[in-house]
Amino acid sequence: MSGGYRLDSDGDVEMSVPQPVYEFITAPKLKSWDQASLGTWTRERQRYVDKIAERCATTGENPERICASVKPCFGVDILAVIARYVLCKSVAEENDIELVAEIEKRCNHLKNAHVPDLDRLFRERLKMNLRIDDCDARILHYFADFDRIIEDNGLTA
Repeated sequence: MSGGYRLDSDGDVEMSVPQPVYEFITAPKLKSWDQASLGTWTRERQRYVDKIAERCATTGENPERICASVKPCFGVDILAVIARYVLCKSVAEENDIELVAEIEKRCNHLKNAHVPDLDRLFRERLKMNLRIDDCDARILHYFADFDRIIEDNGLTA
């Protein structure tokens, strides 16, 4: 032992406490206005909000003050187009509540008011992963895939 710390066989210092691990949490960016991108963004945004809430529960901070606004999550060009043609407002007049409401409205409607061929959709995209040995895990994975297909195609009621 030299200098108050121990060395392992390679000569590295043995740490008395584990090294802290930090995770940089960023708000997801919305790159497109198509329904699949909106569905993905909505899921990622919910994960982001949940992570911030979990972190704030340990630090005692208010999650609403820590979470990034929805507006900066949009690309500048997409935000301007949505403001002008969808919400009929200027970018400065937009707020998070209106943007989230418009995204939810768009996600909850069928793409182009058209019901896709559900048989073909599920036949092509929904598969049971037989490589998963655990039966319960395999079934849960199957249901998670089903839910993802439903969300991606705007089939929720």
